[in-house]
Amino acid sequence: MSIFSNKRSSAKDMTDEELVVAYSDSKGEVYLAELYNRYSHLVYGSCLKYLKNVSEAQDATMDIFEALVEKIPKHRPSKAFRYWLYSLTKNECFSRLRKDKKERTSSLSDTENEEITFGFVENEGFLRLNAKGNKKIGEEELENAMDALRAEQRDCIKLFYLDRKSYLEITDILGMPAKMVKSHIQNGKRNLKKMLQGNTTT
Repeated sequence: MSIFSNKRSSAKDMTDEELVVAYSDSKGEVYLAELYNRYSHLVYGSCLKYLKNVSEAQDATMDIFEALVEKIPKHRPSKAFRYWLYSLTKNECFSRLRKDKKERTSSLSDTENEEITFGFVENEGFLRLNAKGNKKIGEEELENAMDALRAEQRDCIKLFYLDRKSYLEITDILGMPAKMVKSHIQNGKRNLKKMLQGNTTT
């Protein structure tokens, strides 16, 4: 049996606290791997609970365990590793949620100085476009304007405003970076505004 096999076998018999000390002292990947085997499903479950998105929960889980490479030697959580890891997981999830909320708020704030802001609401056969004077745009007129948009702009606007998807969810659905999603939404809103005011899209 190899030395690595001996370490692997002994790691399974260690307590969480012993694994933390052993990894902090030796940086042996076998000790971190054992912690991953014990807690990855719990971390993933917590991430899914907070983030409510499978792909995002998977990414967060991997990021958390990658962070342990530096965090364990630095903090050496010698007691109640399970609760320390849960706290780390919760903080990571909250950080991601705050970032997502900030991105959505930033996108909405970009329209504060525009005459028309796009909050679509169904109302008596109309899709109302909130604007100064509470202007109402007929459903057919709005649909024609949406159809005239470039496909990427149209898809991003529909997903963000009508389906209430986050930037990250749209990124997963359309397979494009979050910055590009934001750009398509902003350009699409600007083009819609021009068309609904009688101008042509650019």
